[in-house]
Amino acid sequence: MMTLSRLGIAAVAAGLLLVGCGLETGSGTLVTEVRNFSSFDRISASDGVRVEITVVADAEPGVTVRYDDNIIDNLVTRLDGSTLVIEFVGNVNVAGGNRAVEVVMPELVGIDASGGASVKATGRVAAYTIEASGGAVVSAGELEAVDVDVDASGGATVRVQASSSVTGEASGGASVKVRGNPPSVRVNTSGGATVDA
Repeated sequence: MMTLSRLGIAAVAAGLLLVGCGLETGSGTLVTEVRNFSSFDRISASDGVRVEITVVADAEPGVTVRYDDNIIDNLVTRLDGSTLVIEFVGNVNVAGGNRAVEVVMPELVGIDASGGASVKATGRVAAYTIEASGGAVVSAGELEAVDVDVDASGGATVRVQASSSVTGEASGGASVKVRGNPPSVRVNTSGGATVDA
């Protein structure tokens, strides 16, 4: 009897905890917000956010957020040094649709994606780095580069294009796909990771 009572109390407590967490789902009504930043050359995305990067030489940096009206304020964009950090605060649930943070930048030297973030990049750069983890997807197969350095782990998927070299590490079930037929592909693999060149 005592065990059943304790189980009942535990169940009620767990239920109250879940209610208190207040998972907020996107309304489906998308709004657009322009956010101004002076300069940045790196992107850090997390928390399942979707980012579309366009690299255009001599372009003015621009950030346009297109998300649900009831959670757009939960999507934080801030500078940390030269890195534009894009992340959610609070407990939100969004997926699919036309939701995205559109970023225009004149130069890109690094992408950091984690926590199920999805990052797509197009344009042309000399060299840049990618760090991807936690099921993140970085689709940079249309970003023309000379050299790319990749660090992928935790089931992340990375697609890159390079004309000279791709280097780095892939582990923990990560997948790296290389376009452009670079003469040098040196990505060390472990833990079930794969490299398709």
